[in-house]
Amino acid sequence: MISHAARFAVTSAMLAAGLASAQAMPVADSRNQPLPVTLDAFEIMSVSTLGQVIHEAEFAGFDPRSCINDASHTDPTFGATQWTMQAGFAQQEIAAATYTLPASAFPIKIGVMRCLFLTLNAIEVTTTEWSILVWEGTPNNGTLVASYSSDNIILPHLVMPPGTNGTLIEVSVDPGDPEQIIITNAGGSNRFTIGFRIDRHNSQTANPCLTAPPSNRNAFPATDRDGLASPTGNWLFALNCGSFGCAAGWNTFSNLGLCTPSGDWAIAATWSSLSCIEGFGACCKLDGTCAQLFDFECNAIGGTYQGDGSACATVNCPTPTGACCFPNGFCLVLSQAQCGGTGGTYAGHGTICEDANGNGQFDACEADKPCLADRNGDGVLDFFDVQHFLSAFSAHDPNADLNGDNVFDFFDVQAYLNLFSAGCP
Repeated sequence: MISHAARFAVTSAMLAAGLASAQAMPVADSRNQPLPVTLDAFEIMSVSTLGQVIHEAEFAGFDPRSCINDASHTDPTFGATQWTMQAGFAQQEIAAATYTLPASAFPIKIGVMRCLFLTLNAIEVTTTEWSILVWEGTPNNGTLVASYSSDNIILPHLVMPPGTNGTLIEVSVDPGDPEQIIITNAGGSNRFTIGFRIDRHNSQTANPCLTAPPSNRNAFPATDRDGLASPTGNWLFALNCGSFGCAAGWNTFSNLGLCTPSGDWAIAATWSSLSCIEGFGACCKLDGTCAQLFDFECNAIGGTYQGDGSACATVNCPTPTGACCFPNGFCLVLSQAQCGGTGGTYAGHGTICEDANGNGQFDACEADKPCLADRNGDGVLDFFDVQHFLSAFSAHDPNADLNGDNVFDFFDVQAYLNLFSAGCP
């Protein structure tokens, strides 16, 4: 288990700038104090696990962007202006969110972790000590794999000015950190959890079960205002306040009864599969089969690239189609199975029903049509045909201008590869 206070990348996004308005509904002095807050804009402060301050406005993490995935029950960009401050949240309590991924995604690496904290009409500067915790599985019975606590040396405490403000704590794992956060899914739950704990409030009451921490002297975690999307994916670790408090220990929002927030925790994370290589993924080929290829390899054979990190095991490639020729001269674009089932003759994958030469017959259905992919005419489609075409293409031979646009470009190469993949009758 990773546990240190001074090796983490933190982006503490201080939503202090340009606040439009904030209104609080009168609530009894109790532990359950959801207070609505309206914010216009926010600042961002960012630090890496090795102490690097990050100034990028929309920092997504250090991993290749095409491999990064978001995990959140709320808007992962935190673009909303309406939030709820969960006042009454006491020190040592934890807000957490669990995310479920496909089994094929594991093992994964956690990149960035975020949580929004708010103040409402604060009458003084608030300083909050906090921790981030990461579990494989759920927090109540999973495995704690990493924890990081603010120390005001590398991980700063959360300091917010008086008034109504927000701070997005954004923690990023530095790629040079030897202790990366890896979720192996050893327990087979296909889940991981991100939690944020308030270790020390700015002004904690002697007994928060009897008197909630003052809402105008402390910062509290936020929930969103667009409804509770995941009752079982949001968690609260609450102090034991007996029968008059919220359910003690770990509980999902679905088990909190009258203490259930009306929205999801403003928590988000990014993750990437260890198997994800930038520019490498599943390729649906013209014949409907799938292969793991680099994107340029997929494009070169006329395939459809399914995205970085995609896997053939989870991709459904479409059934290929081609021209289906009927004895009466009619032509339809069908799959090979459909064509055979209707008494037609299949002209090959990727062929179409057109009469480009204007002789009154569909080109793909002409009995004496040449096999255009067999460039050397030996009756065998192989590397030498590809080499023959590429030589003609390099020499700007008109016979290599397959789409007839008088330009020798990628589209001619793609057209030939389509013919080659379709084969000869």
